[in-house]
Amino acid sequence: MLAKNPSDTQESHLRAEHTSTFNDFSELLKKYSLYFFQSDFYWQVGEPNRNQGWILHLSVIQSQLRNLFYLIIPELIKRGIAFKVVKDMPTANNLLGGNLGYANLGKLITIYPNTDEEASEIAQKLICLTQDFKGPAIPTDAHLGSIVYARYGSFKSFAISKFDGSPAKLISAPDGRQLIDPYTIPFALANGISWPFKNIAPPESRARFKLLDGKYYPLQTIKSDPKGDVIKALYFKKPWKIEACIIKQGRAGMNANEKGKDMIDRLKWQFAIFQKLNKKIPVPKILSLFEDASSFYFAMEYVKGISLQKWLINAYHLSAWIDLPQATKIKLVELLLKVIEVVKKLHSYGYIHRDITPENFLLDKTGRLVLIDFELAWSIQTNYPLPPFGVGTPGFMSPEQIRGDTPTEKEDIYAIGSFMLSFFSNLLANKWNASSRVTLTNKLTDMIGDETLSRLITGCVDPLPKQRPTLDSVSELLSDFRNKLVVNCAVSPQAKIIEVEDNCDLQHMIEMAVNGLANPTILNSKGCWLSKLTNTANEIVTEQVGMKIIPGWYKGLAGPLWVLTIAQKVQININSCLDIYNRNLELVREIALNQDEPSFGLFQGSAGRALAIAERLSSNVIDDVFFDEGHLLSSLSSWSKDLSLAEGISGQGLALLSLEKCCKSPKIHNLLQVYTTNILREQEKAGYWKTTPPGALFDFHHGNIGIIWFLLAYLNRYADAPVKLAVQKAIEWLIEKTLTKTGTIKKSIANSNTNKIGIVLCLIHSYQVLKEDKFKRLAEINLHAIPERMVSSDFTLQTGLSAFGHLFLDAYEVFNDEQWKIRADWILKILSLTFQNYTPASGFWVVEQSNIITADLFEGVSGIIHFLLRCYKPHSVTHPLWPSGLSQ
Repeated sequence: MLAKNPSDTQESHLRAEHTSTFNDFSELLKKYSLYFFQSDFYWQVGEPNRNQGWILHLSVIQSQLRNLFYLIIPELIKRGIAFKVVKDMPTANNLLGGNLGYANLGKLITIYPNTDEEASEIAQKLICLTQDFKGPAIPTDAHLGSIVYARYGSFKSFAISKFDGSPAKLISAPDGRQLIDPYTIPFALANGISWPFKNIAPPESRARFKLLDGKYYPLQTIKSDPKGDVIKALYFKKPWKIEACIIKQGRAGMNANEKGKDMIDRLKWQFAIFQKLNKKIPVPKILSLFEDASSFYFAMEYVKGISLQKWLINAYHLSAWIDLPQATKIKLVELLLKVIEVVKKLHSYGYIHRDITPENFLLDKTGRLVLIDFELAWSIQTNYPLPPFGVGTPGFMSPEQIRGDTPTEKEDIYAIGSFMLSFFSNLLANKWNASSRVTLTNKLTDMIGDETLSRLITGCVDPLPKQRPTLDSVSELLSDFRNKLVVNCAVSPQAKIIEVEDNCDLQHMIEMAVNGLANPTILNSKGCWLSKLTNTANEIVTEQVGMKIIPGWYKGLAGPLWVLTIAQKVQININSCLDIYNRNLELVREIALNQDEPSFGLFQGSAGRALAIAERLSSNVIDDVFFDEGHLLSSLSSWSKDLSLAEGISGQGLALLSLEKCCKSPKIHNLLQVYTTNILREQEKAGYWKTTPPGALFDFHHGNIGIIWFLLAYLNRYADAPVKLAVQKAIEWLIEKTLTKTGTIKKSIANSNTNKIGIVLCLIHSYQVLKEDKFKRLAEINLHAIPERMVSSDFTLQTGLSAFGHLFLDAYEVFNDEQWKIRADWILKILSLTFQNYTPASGFWVVEQSNIITADLFEGVSGIIHFLLRCYKPHSVTHPLWPSGLSQ
């Protein structure tokens, strides 16, 4: 037995308490006198008596979770079965939303039967007990009935090495091999595994695509989402008439509110609104609403066109408002006026939309604007739904909508303000802090050059609903603005040039951002930085994702450690982060010492950790008690068979070049010679290196561009004739294969910002190292192809503004040309305008589309901080991938 069975009196007392709020479900387990321990997202009771077998999972909506616990736990205690329950209500919400990985979706209770026979027996019992419950389908499992699911898998975690240092689960295959437990989606019964549930359900796997409702044939999934996919399909209206259509899916149990209303209810509500508004406002023609398995589907006309968000991206093409052609500006304002007219009509028919965003409007080929989504809509006449369905899109939600207040028209006016914020700044609305009307007005005026327009926008996003203007007044002011544009006097010529203010306190902003690295929202309970989970092939990408500890440099703990060391080295006060710094450093040390099969790479392996520690040792500002030169050299003495920058010896070589400034051992040069010899041995006669996969040939991080980059850095330190010859051949091959006859990067390659930046960086440093004017000319051609005042909602060091900022600074330092410094200053300007506060002394940036903030170097705020540090002390800080200490 797991624990003594509660007495009748105790059980009655517990059931009487079931309406009380247990947000941490450990309190519930204590009531049953159970011993338990933490296991990932769960509290585990008991240990399974075998390593693998059939696992049962129960999925249930939030409002029924506590009742399910009180119903199921006594049954499991009686049987002495090991089980797990979700830790707390926030974790339950994340599991139900797919935010902790699609493979974990809906798994709130996990049961480990002692035998296959017991698995079948307890499954039948649970199905009977849970007939009145509902929950989302579990994608990795077979559905047995009610809310009961099953899969064959591992019962225990084993400490085997993964790139992130976390344990994995092993399973013994029928032939005796030890494999990582596969989470197959959809469920499929593996060969050699018997099905013990024959009396309950057949082991049917779910086909990905099938004919729906007898007349819809899915072609592709346009958007994958745990709550329901959006599918493009063929509609067989008649045998001789086939049309394209869009099908929205609502999965049972997903996004259920406290009243039990889930995505199916939302889909039915959307269908009802479309029926009422058809031909009254521009919406797609509805086809049908139907049920299939555990989901409902809403089929509608396929509107040929693009979203306003896509139109906006194409119109701006990474430029600023002040640089747009006048005709584009006029078109943009006219589209805004059309949006407002649609919203006004919607209000006149008694509905508040509550999710007015550029993504929810389509512009068809005739110029017609079509509103496509009513999932969150509210009826003024019927006060339905109550409570209102969910929340909207970050940056477009008013404070009262976030609170869950009764909807009013003012919510949509706030969203219109956010809409204008995106349209006139070319930045997602969540990039801006709208809490201070005066501050936001000044920032917008600084960026778009028109104070009247800025006041209109900030008035719409005023935190107080009563302070927001009416839609009629917004239309009137926008119409006046359009008329001024037509006569070409909306923006004065003097507003064309916007520079960073002389009094911009860059140091203060850096210190506030450094302080933000200690904010609890980006840390776990032990003060360690969290990173976003990486989606695998079976993952459905969600806007919000789960978080975990990763020890890497590119993404993980080592990157912020490296940046903080550089910050202190250039006299930035990091005292607020020292405790967090030391906790994360100790964890990196533990991972480095305890991994049996570490990755040797720069991005996620030992080379990246060595780079962070090398910076620490060279700074002479922090006493080190964990690492020494011998340990660092040891971590770089085992080299990868891979040649790439991210995972191979090119990245290890960059770490070694940085290590030289704190470690004068001759072993470093010896290792570098081994690395370069191996690289040169693998070079093809044409000048390139074969890559795995072959598609990575022109990849900066995983292909030839990164290899060339390392060899250039090596040549900048050491005179080496064979390496020089290899680089010359490689860079000529790169020019031939990636540039057009006019010298610009080919479109197929320029689609990747990472690779585009890598090519231009290689050209810049080829000029620096090889002294050939051709490389400078080609680099400048491609630098000029980038908008002079670049604007993007991607701020990352991976693909965004921070990466381009470093590119311009490299060009400035190598070419000694002030125009590239001016472009980097513009990016600094954008970052200063969009900096937001946690507290008066700390802050952050919304780095990408998601509101989730991380400390990561290439995907989080540390990368922005590093760019600012280089702007602050350009002679002390280099490009993050150019070994520090190398002369420019």
